[in-house]
Amino acid sequence: MSSARTAIVVGAGVGGLTAAYRLQKAGYKVIVYEKMPYPAGRTRTMKLGDYIIDAGATVVLSAYDQTIALIDELGINNELEVAGGNFAVPRDGKMHLVSLDHPIIGLLKSPLLSLGGKFSLWKLLPPLLSFRKHFNFYNLGAAAGVDTETLEQFCKRSFPAEVYDYFLNPMIKFLYIHNGAKGSLVELLWWMNATGTGATRSFKRGTNTLTDKLAQGLDVHCNSDVVEVTRSDKGATVVVENGGVQQTVTADYCLITTPAPVTAKIYRQGVSPAAQEFMASREYEKVVVVCFCTKRRPTLDTLMIEIPDSYSADLATIVFQHKVATTRAPAGKGVVNAYFTHKWSDRHFAASDEEILKAAREIVRPLVGEVDDIDGFHIQRWEYNAALSEVGAAARIKAFVDSVDPDSPVQVIGDYLAEASINVAVTTANRAVQQLLARKPAN
Repeated sequence: MSSARTAIVVGAGVGGLTAAYRLQKAGYKVIVYEKMPYPAGRTRTMKLGDYIIDAGATVVLSAYDQTIALIDELGINNELEVAGGNFAVPRDGKMHLVSLDHPIIGLLKSPLLSLGGKFSLWKLLPPLLSFRKHFNFYNLGAAAGVDTETLEQFCKRSFPAEVYDYFLNPMIKFLYIHNGAKGSLVELLWWMNATGTGATRSFKRGTNTLTDKLAQGLDVHCNSDVVEVTRSDKGATVVVENGGVQQTVTADYCLITTPAPVTAKIYRQGVSPAAQEFMASREYEKVVVVCFCTKRRPTLDTLMIEIPDSYSADLATIVFQHKVATTRAPAGKGVVNAYFTHKWSDRHFAASDEEILKAAREIVRPLVGEVDDIDGFHIQRWEYNAALSEVGAAARIKAFVDSVDPDSPVQVIGDYLAEASINVAVTTANRAVQQLLARKPAN
């Protein structure tokens, strides 16, 4: 590679491809290295016959300002479809539906909670308003001052037990694939701000419509495992392995977009011991997703089922992808994604696809009987699904971000700096590129 105006991007997920796309538009010669055989990251879309399955991220929320702007810029807005409907929660042998289009009105009308439980929800307003001034899509560290307790602790002192058991904890399990005893209250407050008030949308042909479009025209090298990144006064050096053969590549800049523990392994020289420890110790949820292509469309009219711990501590949520977009399954058929919590996923991670399918069916069948009759299935294993925001994580993120050298030719970006979402990936990539373009390449 030429030493003038060159950049290497490690990772071909949404963040990495956004950064590469921006840099190439700015005149840089860019190479993207991706360990997997395909670009997409956690926006991977699978096609099984006439079925379209998002194995990771699924929706574009109305508050995803920079993602929506990028979609418009790429000219793929017409690929989006509004994803409306209900969410459902099982309680006392009944399935309670609540409108996603009008959640407040829907919750007030639903018998899911008692009148006292519904009324007590006003207590969410003070912490939500306090958090709002700290909210952003690029640095959860801004919320360090309000990151003081878990969701479970907050709920125990604020609400009747039913509010946590059947509303807020199932919501957190849907959003983060763990329960409210594990993550900070900040997780809930962040997502209540991130959701927005407009329509939720999804790509008709799957979320990797976005990454496929970004990758067009980029020099993306798949099956390329970056094993080391180092910095110098003149730029960045990257060691890449492909097919057992290593090569060393240099560039003016390198942007690393891998999960924090992976980044810690490959980028050791150039960051402080404290920053290295932060990345290495960032805890991620390991998740198994079981995708059923059902021969009969499920009769339950809902976009998702949020799962109380009293029903299952192993099952986090169920998403009906045929309700996310009308193009995801043939007429009369369905796509049902079941997401399992870290403990269940960790126990089954190394099992065969058939063993996982059998174990998952036993748990999902009482809620969605149609999973017994399928045209096919896909098992997705995510070793690094999303970084856990435990109590105190915001302060650790703030310390890390404050320690980063803005003039370093190697920069790290990723959704572990806020909460896992497409918009965090796009926003952190945009900010990193803006900062890079404001500097002159090293001589």
